[in-house]
Amino acid sequence: MELPLLSTQDGMPVLGAILAILITVALMMPRRKANRDTEPDEGAKIKATIKGNKSQVPWPTPHQVLGLIQQRRSIFPKDYDGSAPSSDCIDCMLEAANWAPTHGKTEPWRFVVMSGAGKEEFEEMCHNTIKETLGEDSEKYQKYLEKKQKKAAAKAKVSHLIAICMKRQTKPDKLNPEWEEMAACSCAVQNMHLMATSMGVASYWSTGGPLESPNLLNFLGLTEEGDRCLGLFHVGMAPKEKVQAYRATRGPIDKKVTWLS
Repeated sequence: MELPLLSTQDGMPVLGAILAILITVALMMPRRKANRDTEPDEGAKIKATIKGNKSQVPWPTPHQVLGLIQQRRSIFPKDYDGSAPSSDCIDCMLEAANWAPTHGKTEPWRFVVMSGAGKEEFEEMCHNTIKETLGEDSEKYQKYLEKKQKKAAAKAKVSHLIAICMKRQTKPDKLNPEWEEMAACSCAVQNMHLMATSMGVASYWSTGGPLESPNLLNFLGLTEEGDRCLGLFHVGMAPKEKVQAYRATRGPIDKKVTWLS
């Protein structure tokens, strides 16, 4: 591109070139910023695919599927960086969970996604329940407080808590054995965890806390007999090097399989 110069009669051709460059850069800066701000993240791209024609989505290869499964890790909050995945990423994780296998199509999984004030309210309710259950002056409660204090900094890095819930009976004419519904919810969590892994979202499933407390169950909308909270899915973001530092092994599958033919 040729830059306009001030006429030689003005005696300032260099100044004209400098002004032209500054004007050009100024005009380009807003456009560059807009492109950066509107660039979709991985969650947004996947979400757009979900809304589109699923038959046109290419199938992953067996190596890709096994690779993703083998790379899934429980990443603990101590290694989170305090940032949050996009809402599109959370939506994709939940969409993946929704495609778990389910006997009789009862789809017993339910999720309560908590962040910000909602997360704080839930955590405060958990604390008060433990305090009331153990007794403020008890030794167990004091040990709980010490443990809570040690984990406070790590817990603050969790952007979302997802309560993993199970509806005992979703169809009035269908009551599956409880273990089948729990298994379906577990499959849903595995789907969610795999999707999180694929998008670089750190997460892990915890089962601690007073999750059978009537107050907490009511808070989570689990108001019918047999409804349960199966744990909390911690979500956040972690530096790549922290995630890669997690190692996992499995014993040989041959020792866990019996073939009958």
